Amino acid sequence: MKKAITILLILTTFATGALCVLSRMTRDTKAPVISVPTEMITYEEGSDKTLLLAGVTATDDRDGDVTANVRIYDIAVMEDGHSAQIIYAAYDSSYNLGKRFRTVGYKPARKNVDMTDEMYDIISDDIDVANKSTTEVTTEATTEATTEEVTFPYITLTSDSKSINVGEDFDPMSVIDEVEDDNDDRNSLFNRIDLEGEFDTNSAGTYNLIYSVRDSEGNRSKEVKFTLTVKEQ
Repeated sequence: MKKAITILLILTTFATGALCVLSRMTRDTKAPVISVPTEMITYEEGSDKTLLLAGVTATDDRDGDVTANVRIYDIAVMEDGHSAQIIYAAYDSSYNLGKRFRTVGYKPARKNVDMTDEMYDIISDDIDVANKSTTEVTTEATTEATTEEVTFPYITLTSDSKSINVGEDFDPMSVIDEVEDDNDDRNSLFNRIDLEGEFDTNSAGTYNLIYSVRDSEGNRSKEVKFTLTVKEQ
């Protein structure tokens, strides 16, 4: 009887080990592959990022087309000041992160042209003449202009941290509570969410992530920090 129980325990242990090995062998650890157009484009600082996403696709060996999951991870201006490196990121259903780099032309945000002394004198004379008959109107218009404020989008998370076991899934978009802007709708803002930092659900550790969002005018929200802890089972 004891011999039979011992054999049963050995067989059970062997079966459990085999299932663990099979599970690891079948686990999806391959990240999506991102493809970008070869044509050269130019990005102007603060402009709509839709241009940067045009023609960008992503495929996964198991999920197939995951283009809808492509996000702009970062925009890094190069030292020459005339080009920028775009970093794209895409997730598959197992939350494997794939990245792709692309170099594009870059233009800084437009600034007001500085006036020469002569231009300033001419404009000042014209203003003085106009002010004699329109002082009240001009004052009112100036007051309205100076009180106009720039509004920024904002992003909130459901929590500032989360703990999972090694091998468990984690969707970085699942912790987003709300994104809002005075002009852009929620769907438009979701395409402009930036996520800084990396994580690996297959390796134990503490991963610090930073979320932010930009509106169509290039205004960026405050950064929100999030901590993901991956623990050994």
